[in-house]
Amino acid sequence: MGQVNVSEQRPLDRAPWRMVAAGFLVLGLGVSAGFACRAVKDGWMLVAGVSLFTAGLIFGLAFIYKGLTWLVFFRLKGAPVFSVHPGGIHILGGTPRLLPWSGIRSAEVREGTETSWLVVTLEDDTTCTVDLGACAIDRERLRRELTRLAAVPTSVDRWLVCPACGFPSDSLKTYTIFVFLFLFVMGSAQRTRGIGCPKCMRRQTTEFLRVNFLAANVCWPFVVLPWGIWLMARSLVHGHSREVLDTIRDAGSDKR
Repeated sequence: MGQVNVSEQRPLDRAPWRMVAAGFLVLGLGVSAGFACRAVKDGWMLVAGVSLFTAGLIFGLAFIYKGLTWLVFFRLKGAPVFSVHPGGIHILGGTPRLLPWSGIRSAEVREGTETSWLVVTLEDDTTCTVDLGACAIDRERLRRELTRLAAVPTSVDRWLVCPACGFPSDSLKTYTIFVFLFLFVMGSAQRTRGIGCPKCMRRQTTEFLRVNFLAANVCWPFVVLPWGIWLMARSLVHGHSREVLDTIRDAGSDKR
């Protein structure tokens, strides 16, 4: 049904560029050392050259990939500020507040000379104001979504805050990922239990596939890839997972 998550617009730091530069440095050193060892007519030096070349290639490309991923996907993501969804308006910055549409009289974007604000007027005539000056959001899109989502309100109880990104979601999932190390004669796996919204779950699944690509080697297409596809498919299913619903139910029983 749609949701607008608004976070602070964080300026790009130098860490991704440093990681990319380190990747090219490691790649260059590995390739240079490999060709230097290859020039020496000795069996052991040839083995060492191949090893250095392979290590430089793998770790160099890994650093470059990680730096570019950080640069592309995470450069504008700061702290969560607020979220607009069919359940209401979730204020996340400062003192968190959940404002259901049933208690909101109006919500509008007001422009100033140097900044703009989201002004929410409640039924008891109190107002809640959020400064949009440092937020990464298009003002016109926010106006359209405020009007659209207010017209299709849903139960606010469905919306829970994702522990990974800090934004509310009506489809939290629990999932299991693992690091699978296969050494041809033996293997081991370390499992991790996670919980997150569909977007965070897909991001963790992508990271899971990437990390295990070398660790699982020949087992990756038969063990890791099918599990990753299953996790991706689960993230597309609407609604909280059974484990999350059980946790909510147990919490409600404890309160009573």
